[in-house]
Amino acid sequence: MSQHSIMLAKSWFHTSCGRSRSGAGLRIIPLPTWNFELGTWNRRPRRPGYTLTELLIVIFIMVILVSITLPTVKRVMEDGNVREASRQFNAYLAMAKARALQTGRPCGIMLRCDLPVGITADPPLPGIGFPDWTQRIVTQMYLAEVPPPYSGSTMGAVGKIWPGGPAGLRIFDSSSGELPYVASLVEEGEFFLVRFNFKGEWYRCLRGIGPNAGIFAFLDNTSMTKPPGYNDTNPAGGSPFQILRMPRRIGNPLELSTGTCIDLAYSGIGPSNLPSQTIQYGMYPTPLGNPPAGLFPGTPPAPPRLQYLTVMFQPDGGIESVFLNNYFFAPATTVHFLVGRSDKVNPPYGSSTHGTGVNMYDPNTSNLADPLSLWVSVSRTTGNVNTSENSPPSTDLGTITSNSMRIISGTAAQIINPSNTGDQALYLALCRQLATNREQIRGQ
Repeated sequence: MSQHSIMLAKSWFHTSCGRSRSGAGLRIIPLPTWNFELGTWNRRPRRPGYTLTELLIVIFIMVILVSITLPTVKRVMEDGNVREASRQFNAYLAMAKARALQTGRPCGIMLRCDLPVGITADPPLPGIGFPDWTQRIVTQMYLAEVPPPYSGSTMGAVGKIWPGGPAGLRIFDSSSGELPYVASLVEEGEFFLVRFNFKGEWYRCLRGIGPNAGIFAFLDNTSMTKPPGYNDTNPAGGSPFQILRMPRRIGNPLELSTGTCIDLAYSGIGPSNLPSQTIQYGMYPTPLGNPPAGLFPGTPPAPPRLQYLTVMFQPDGGIESVFLNNYFFAPATTVHFLVGRSDKVNPPYGSSTHGTGVNMYDPNTSNLADPLSLWVSVSRTTGNVNTSENSPPSTDLGTITSNSMRIISGTAAQIINPSNTGDQALYLALCRQLATNREQIRGQ
């Protein structure tokens, strides 16, 4: 057979025998062909692919890469959660300031203080009967506002402060039958302020607890001017009055991002926790001794607990007062809050595998030693809110013991005693350094 005949036969084979109808057109189906030179059939080419061994090698490489990058990715995600929590907190503070401006009354935020996971009771501080300041975590907060002043249920309501209580105790009383209404508004153990004739000074009073709930005691301060009727012996009469109550929470709570919190263990006032200048006593008032009225309201033997910390803003934007439960005071300077991770809220002086033996210096168990934590700082005078990086000083791991640790902040190095109260306050001040510097630069 000639070569020309062979080519014609192959052409006819493909175009005639290989035709198949598909819809309205024709589709050429590739069929095996005979190789006349080799005497075998030419098979269709195989599709490209991977062997099982090649796939297993690729999967193994991917597992190794994921195991290497996962800790870094997890760290970045945790950092993102902490930053998101600081933004939530910042926005809530701004909302409270705006509400104070809108209503013309003090408004703020009320932080619900809970015990960390695994801690069931507050250990008392030695010698003073206070619960330890450092056992608190905040994951929920509310807007809070001061209710409008109460001036009586009738147009002619009057009252006065006079020595009508037990053992000559001076109390707020009303000859116009207002005390039942006042009792429905003021809770047991709550502070309230009273002024007369719609002007002048506000006088501080406290409602009793339990069997003394009917007593509205005047907290005498010899340095202030005396209220009307102060020395009266007759309960009748009085002057028009206004009662200003403590802040009340409003609306639903804000929940911080999952796994984040405000760590009250290291939150405080000023560079190193005014007025106590210690981590152990936090924002507690000084001099330390018996708790002042309103700090731990309740009927004994109920354990004293810090349940709420409230920051109230004036209508002009500045901080009006800070409340620890019902006890309130005006902060001396900026209030700093440490935002970090919930799983790093531990007693600062608790046991740790760190060389110092305590939690507060261990970046694995302490938000204070974690550079990913953030400070949210609220200026006392203007109410401006700033967010700053936490700046724990570097440590020389080779020199750490329970009594000595070499720390490096910037270019300066020094040796501190980890168990010394003053050195602990110094370490705290160095961690707050960026937040403090920002406040000083802005003159706040």
